[in-house]
Amino acid sequence: MSAIDENEEFALPEFGQWWDPLNYITSNWVYNVLKGNKEKAPSLDQKHKADNTIHWLDTFMAQSRKPSGQRQGTLLGALLPHVLMAILLDALCQLILVSSTISLSLLLREARFSLILHDIVLISCQIQILRYLNPTFPRSDLFIQNGYGLAGLMFVLQLAIIWCGSFASKATGILQTQLKAGITSAIYKKHMHLSFKSKGIFPREAVNNLILADVINITNCVSHFNKVWTIPVQTGLSLYLVSQLLEVSSLVSALVFIALSLWSFIFSPHIHRTSSEYLKLMDERLVRLRSFWHGAKSVKYRSLEDNVKKDLDQARAEQIQKLKGYVSSYSLLLGSTVLEQQVVIPLTFLIYAGMGHPMTADIIFPSLSFLSSLSSLAGSVPQLVTDIILGHVSYIRISDFLLAEESDSNETPLYLPALLDSKEPAIRYENTSFSWPSKDTNASDIRLFSDLSFTIKRGETVAVVGGENSGRSSLIASLAGVMRKTGGIAELRGSVAYCSSAPFILSGSVQDNLTLLSNATTANISKAMDTVQLDTSLGSKVSYKDLTEDQKARISLARAIAFDADIYLLDKAFRSVAADLEAKIFDESINGHFIEKTVVFATTLLHHLESSRVDRIIVLDEGKIVEMGTYIELMSDLNGAFYKLMEEYELERAEVNKNARIEFENGQQQLTAIKDRGIDIDDNITAPRGQFATVRWGTYKTYATTAGWKYVILHAFMIAVLLGVYVAKFVILQEWTADSKDPQKNASCIAAYSALLASGTLVDFFGFILLTQLCLRAAQHFHNCAQDRILSAPYRFFNPANHTTIKERLRTDVTHLDRESTRIITGYYLNMYSVFGILIVVCISAWQIIPITTTLVLLCLALFRFTKQIFRQIHHLAQSANPLSKHISTIHCKEAIRSLNVPDALFSTTAAWMAFRIGVMCGVVEVCVLLFAVAGVMAPTWAGVAISQVRGLGQAMTSWLMSFASLDGNMGSAESLLEVANTTETESPRTLPNDAALPQEWPTTGSILFQNVLLYGETNDAARFNFEINPGEKIGVIGRSGGEIAVSLVDTLFRLNELAAGSVIVDGQDISELGLKKLRQSLVMIPQSPILMQGTLRANMDPDGRFTDTEIWSALETVGMKEKVPMLDMSISANLEQSPRHDGGVLFSDRDAQLIFLAIGILGRVPKVVVVEQSVKTGVSRVVEKLCFDPLFKDTTVLCVVHRLKTIAFLDRVLVVDDAGVVEFDTPKRLLTEKRGSEFASMVESAGDENSRIFRKLLGV
Repeated sequence: MSAIDENEEFALPEFGQWWDPLNYITSNWVYNVLKGNKEKAPSLDQKHKADNTIHWLDTFMAQSRKPSGQRQGTLLGALLPHVLMAILLDALCQLILVSSTISLSLLLREARFSLILHDIVLISCQIQILRYLNPTFPRSDLFIQNGYGLAGLMFVLQLAIIWCGSFASKATGILQTQLKAGITSAIYKKHMHLSFKSKGIFPREAVNNLILADVINITNCVSHFNKVWTIPVQTGLSLYLVSQLLEVSSLVSALVFIALSLWSFIFSPHIHRTSSEYLKLMDERLVRLRSFWHGAKSVKYRSLEDNVKKDLDQARAEQIQKLKGYVSSYSLLLGSTVLEQQVVIPLTFLIYAGMGHPMTADIIFPSLSFLSSLSSLAGSVPQLVTDIILGHVSYIRISDFLLAEESDSNETPLYLPALLDSKEPAIRYENTSFSWPSKDTNASDIRLFSDLSFTIKRGETVAVVGGENSGRSSLIASLAGVMRKTGGIAELRGSVAYCSSAPFILSGSVQDNLTLLSNATTANISKAMDTVQLDTSLGSKVSYKDLTEDQKARISLARAIAFDADIYLLDKAFRSVAADLEAKIFDESINGHFIEKTVVFATTLLHHLESSRVDRIIVLDEGKIVEMGTYIELMSDLNGAFYKLMEEYELERAEVNKNARIEFENGQQQLTAIKDRGIDIDDNITAPRGQFATVRWGTYKTYATTAGWKYVILHAFMIAVLLGVYVAKFVILQEWTADSKDPQKNASCIAAYSALLASGTLVDFFGFILLTQLCLRAAQHFHNCAQDRILSAPYRFFNPANHTTIKERLRTDVTHLDRESTRIITGYYLNMYSVFGILIVVCISAWQIIPITTTLVLLCLALFRFTKQIFRQIHHLAQSANPLSKHISTIHCKEAIRSLNVPDALFSTTAAWMAFRIGVMCGVVEVCVLLFAVAGVMAPTWAGVAISQVRGLGQAMTSWLMSFASLDGNMGSAESLLEVANTTETESPRTLPNDAALPQEWPTTGSILFQNVLLYGETNDAARFNFEINPGEKIGVIGRSGGEIAVSLVDTLFRLNELAAGSVIVDGQDISELGLKKLRQSLVMIPQSPILMQGTLRANMDPDGRFTDTEIWSALETVGMKEKVPMLDMSISANLEQSPRHDGGVLFSDRDAQLIFLAIGILGRVPKVVVVEQSVKTGVSRVVEKLCFDPLFKDTTVLCVVHRLKTIAFLDRVLVVDDAGVVEFDTPKRLLTEKRGSEFASMVESAGDENSRIFRKLLGV
């Protein structure tokens, strides 16, 4: 389903639409928008589009550049001018009610002033009607002597009040939409300009939570602005009028209301504190979750799931602790309100009767209406207080963020405009120093470049080369302003386009990614896509989800080309491009489009440098420029760094990956198929499965089972008791007012009423406490089930497509269950028994009303059945705001506005639409009750009961149905977590009985046997493997048609891939009979790109704390990393940067990280089996050298997935595999000399004559 069109803005209708009282954004409008039929929806003018708010807070954010003592404005002051009109519009609705009341002020004989709020107006009419029904009251004292006229007047007032309330709701919805849009835009823009220090204080998860949680809290708070003054006014007037009716006994109501306010004030600071701490701990938990996700493969190889679970459980436990404090305080606050609703009215009447006053209908039932209004107000106080507190917490968080320190021009290169006739260089570095900023604000930066000096002329093309950890990418990053400049001069003249090594892809179409949602580059798109060999017709039809890595790399390059900048900074932009297109795209761009541009590009593809238009080459080594010159100049120095680098590269260029063409063709076929199907981009931005279906009954059942069925049944019984108490109180009240002069009857009524008061109070209080605990228990259960299932999922589950969805489940859905369940379920049950209680009381008053109320209920349910689907779609549309979560640091602000604010606006609009119609229908029922009363169909006392109750039926019915919609949405969150827990595939058991039978040091020899092993590749072709590896052998594994099959083969040793058939035997033990924990902890895996988890180096190396610092330093020394750690200003107890690959600076290169993993493997033992996947970005691996030549590993069996030909010279035997199985398995020397037609020999020959000669020389053949 397509909810949003990429090429059209999405916001509320223009102001002119507001004045249609029956059809302001109707359900038909919402439904058409959700279904993608926007042509049927009202058009928009520019000022009412969401992106009109993107500059609201620019002036406020500019204050961050001033010293804190000179800042004058506040966030509230910056927002108020933009939302003031909407707030005043809401207030205007209250003033309209004032004017209505002035004309009716004479309806109250005792009234000498104009009343303000609608409840008081209607109660005034009720007093007149009850006095009309009282035969002893003089008709001449009534303003209208005709009962039918009074009923008609009350119906007209009811309609006017419903319309004003609906209009106010819509105005509030617009206020929330604009406010969210403005703040979201400001957060996004601020995030793009944070200083390096501020980025450490506000990581991406914190910024995500600011938008997804704090913005909502602020808008909820602001939407209550008018309640701050209307509630005190309404309360004061209600108390005054009650005092006129009930005299001194009304002090009970006043005292209880004052006590409740004081109670709220007492608990406010605790709610404030626990809420703030809960949000902060949520940020920390999500950081840990992201660290695990990116390092999932390393976790699986080392079997660290238990450690990760312990870490995540600790974070969750800390969050639950704060949640319990929050829930406890909120429960006491809400519980006191619920008790007030049970206690105040009966207690006031008991005191009134106890003082000897007669319980007459024209006194009691109007007082009942006033007191019910007070109870309703009291019921809104806890949510109001909570929203204000949460809003204040979020206000401080967002204000601090928007005033955070911005990037200093002294910390980045100076970007100057290009002058056409200037002879100034395009780029000038003079004694410049750069460092990678530490995320720990108390830690020092990681210095990389010192005293760097060079100039690049306009129109010059410069290549940056070097070995692993030389600083190639970092130099490009320094030019792009990603690194912190700590000294010297750095100037760039002209516009700059930066293309990073990791393709930057938005959650949108190819067209969105090429334009970055801007029209400025549209004219250049066609040329850019031709340059990178992409079909221009794919732009608006293909989703980012359908792109291969090759296509992402080409789109990223095309975007840079389309921006037509003066200076291009390319960081290994061609590395991920398919091999057969690499040369053509390189030539089309470097030798074509960039011919008159200034280009600086870091590259590992050195074979292009000789033939391309490269004016100079910069050679780096460990952050220093060791050589600089033309290709010919550098190659003429046979002892130079570039010559040696080139010599090694030419040998290593004998790549074994032959499947680039296949990947490219498959990708093109995939894109073409998508284009031909004409899929709209939004069809691919999906919400969870079953998003438009009804929440399954099984979800409710599981929720109840988790909470405990006996407690659920007990709570249901309590609700039934409360319903009975509710009806019984009015039955007794009717009997009491029918004959209040009988002392014996008064005494029995007082006793019965007191008993009902006590029983109802106790049941309500304990039921609420029980419900709070049940909701908290269920929230913990659903979170734990989902998290545990994720931790036990196989490695293939941890892909980028699942990452965003799972993160949303563990953030948004968990938060809904944590903080919203108690409020929603409590509201549902309270509103439910109120609705049924009112209907039963009204039907008891006269049987003739039963058909009318039955019709009302059926119509309301039919209306809700229609709108329920829309509510559910809106809820899941809100859940699909994943693009913002995934790309908070990349997406355009209009995307942010659209992703976040539409669902709330639609929900508010649809709710107002439904409330209006239910209110009108309940108004008809109310008129019928009045007409029955005037016509004498019901007794005056029952008429008083019915009139006092039916007036609240519309609000109660709307609240009940809305709370059911909220409950349905809340259960949707539970269902999403349940779906993760039930449908996510799990690995084999982590422990099995056979584990204990093996020696502690297993394996003891290192022999490996693959026996009839059957594996299925991505093409579903079966590959069968039979081979044996002797103890201590060093084996190289090469994939003839690519490295994937080789990696899959060695992964079977760790059972990351389960076998389709056959067995793998290590030291005589079939590994399928072992638990995964025993197996994986007994073998050592050194992946191609190891990921170190968040935390300290010590925690990464020794997560269980079994080794001393001395032993850890000894292991680091053995692998040659002891000196490297202090060089980075670290100790083993210092916190690491989390996943440098994803967050910026390189703390450890892949080569160094592999050595650290080897150090982990030798802690406390010398491993008997080590598996290494050689990095494709390095030359000969230091890890492989260590394992092959260090005497320590003489008896260690080594399997190395080889990506570089030269590495094979160090190994004992070579295993060549393809999609069918083993191709050949022998020593490199024998495969080259003794086997005719050897596949390995053809690989060597394909490297060229010179490389083949060098390789044969290394082998001695």
